[in-house]
Amino acid sequence: MATDANNEIFPLAFAIVDDETGASWGWFLSCLGTTIKDMVLDSGICIISDRHRGIISSIAQWPNDYVLDTRIKIAMTTNMSECFNGVLKGAHGLPISAMVDYIWCKLVAYFNDRHTKILGDIEHGQEFSKHAMDKYEANYEKGTRHYVRPFN
Repeated sequence: MATDANNEIFPLAFAIVDDETGASWGWFLSCLGTTIKDMVLDSGICIISDRHRGIISSIAQWPNDYVLDTRIKIAMTTNMSECFNGVLKGAHGLPISAMVDYIWCKLVAYFNDRHTKILGDIEHGQEFSKHAMDKYEANYEKGTRHYVRPFN
């Protein structure tokens, strides 16, 4: 999962596996790493997870040059994943081809809705996301109450 400019979640990558194990997480993270390695080569990658044993065991096998500061930092959160899992709830238990079709249709609708909203925002002259503008305005308001004392 990742967040967009409005701080809304979207799926960055996912896989259909038999079970959440160290092997399946290792395979998934290897595929993800191969796909995004050029984008994160210098800056590294941050993994936010629910600390599932499979994730922890697969990351523990990574070479040290893949892990920033030779320490693994995994933040705990389930809310983002659980939220998106709710969107895909109807896919559970379907045959694999029907599951892939269901997920594809849901994702197309998911991204199309956001695309339509963004186009509307742009047509109305909005240059920045609502989330960014809300943060800017809150900080601007806070800044107007600051006092700056001249000093020579």
